[in-house]
Amino acid sequence: MTKRGTVKAVKIDKNGYRYGFIASSGEPDTFFHFNDLPEKLRDKIVPGSLVEFHTETRRGKQKAAGISLFAGAKPAGANLPDKKNKPSVNAEGDGFEICLPVDTKEILQGADIDNFALRLNKTARRFQNKFYFLLSEKNKPRLNVTHSFDEGIIQALVVRRESLLANSGLNFHKFDLTTDWRLVVGLGSSSVYETGITLHHIYGVPYLPGTAVKGVTRNWVINELFKGVEGNKQEGAYSDPGFCLIFGAPRNSDTGDNQGAVIFHDAFPVTKPKIGKDVMTSHFQEYYTLGNPPPPGDHLSLNPIPFITVEDTTFRFCLSLRAGRGKRIEKGAFNGKTPLEAAAIWLKKALAGQGIGAKTAVGYGTLSSK
Repeated sequence: MTKRGTVKAVKIDKNGYRYGFIASSGEPDTFFHFNDLPEKLRDKIVPGSLVEFHTETRRGKQKAAGISLFAGAKPAGANLPDKKNKPSVNAEGDGFEICLPVDTKEILQGADIDNFALRLNKTARRFQNKFYFLLSEKNKPRLNVTHSFDEGIIQALVVRRESLLANSGLNFHKFDLTTDWRLVVGLGSSSVYETGITLHHIYGVPYLPGTAVKGVTRNWVINELFKGVEGNKQEGAYSDPGFCLIFGAPRNSDTGDNQGAVIFHDAFPVTKPKIGKDVMTSHFQEYYTLGNPPPPGDHLSLNPIPFITVEDTTFRFCLSLRAGRGKRIEKGAFNGKTPLEAAAIWLKKALAGQGIGAKTAVGYGTLSSK
């Protein structure tokens, strides 16, 4: 009877001969030897390959025979274990447990998942009871977190969004800004890892939520333009009619209860995002966490924490104006400008001067026109 399974592991014995095990749903792992494979398959069968086979008994033991690739197999040339049976260092998933239902694992394991959000979060890799997207300690496997995005999908997304805005009947303004260095958005978001990243749940691309874009711009405007009452800069902003018109304000403001005239839309990439890896290090973890800590010093162990960044990526920002609210502002900090003009000017200033996302105090998250 023909069976289907996933190559669970490939190893090398002391004489340099390769062998492996095939995992099948509801059955014990089945042993196979590479010498029994057709020569053309020996470099294609790797951990994660989906195969068909039947079993036969040799010397009283079950063994896989008649092995053939079924679908979703890893390409030839994927890295294999070395002769010391250590996991390979660049084959993603090799040496890791992929936490998926068995039937889903048989379909996806070893396949090329083009949605980065699904690949990162839904096929999470666990090694020694901990989830990792990056692991590079000596003699342990390494996960490759880089990803090649489909430029065609990205361009189609841009065209679709702008078509929707154009057909909405609202006046809108768009412009492109490029990361100056690294961008970290969603570092503290919910994740099985120690750190997170904001990825669109449908398209899988990194993006900047409109709420974050508006919040950064609003905060920058308040701190740059308003002195406030008794040091409360927000109270000073609420006394400015232009600020209240653009961003919205509560009942006790200059304009009363007011919905902001400008809509800040999500910013999506217009170029292929470049995913990078970075590390932050807690130098004196014991000093900060123990009840009776040792004095801080170089003798304490470091605790490197990896996180994912976005680099060399251009985002398109879109602002639209609510119907009937496009009149020029006649007084205050934005005198002579329309709400849409003022919002665009200060959005660019905020992203160039302060940045968006995490770790902006040390240079992350700034964007500017190139």
